[in-house]
Amino acid sequence: DRDNTSVPKSGRGAAVPLNTWVGLYTQEGYYFGRVPERFAWALRLEGSGLMMDGRVVNYKGACRFGYGTCFEQRDIAEHPFGRGAGPRPLIPFRSVAVDPSIIPIGEPLYIPEFDGMRLPDGTLHDGCVRADDTGGGIKKRKMDFFVVTYGNFRFLLDQLLNLTWITPHLEAPRCEYMRDL
Repeated sequence: DRDNTSVPKSGRGAAVPLNTWVGLYTQEGYYFGRVPERFAWALRLEGSGLMMDGRVVNYKGACRFGYGTCFEQRDIAEHPFGRGAGPRPLIPFRSVAVDPSIIPIGEPLYIPEFDGMRLPDGTLHDGCVRADDTGGGIKKRKMDFFVVTYGNFRFLLDQLLNLTWITPHLEAPRCEYMRDL
């Protein structure tokens, strides 16, 4: 049994205490902030995040400083929601993480199951997304839809409640406008 003072860490049974703080460092060893370890753990898992002072931060990889995981600050003008694969900015409700051995980075996709889906702001999705990111858990036919916040995730979960499978279409002419926005 777990108590409410920790969260699972990588699904291995170890826990991240809620009251532990860690320093964030760049791969060059520059310190740029102190955050709850729970936030650093989530940032490593998600890949990008927003710090309380408004800075956008991305996971950069393992390193020998502080927490043992390095991060990088992003220019909010270029990457307001973080950086995906390479220099690609993440775009809410448009960016998906893919396995690049299956779908090329930058490729527009049409997902008919998303066409007409109501978004949190009340608009309707047109079914077009773009392969802008990769992820450690994204292998073969898995895909991850970038929605920015947990609240947006919960909203869309209600919209897609009975959906268990999506059918992304490559080379869909209707989504050509998504190519390298």
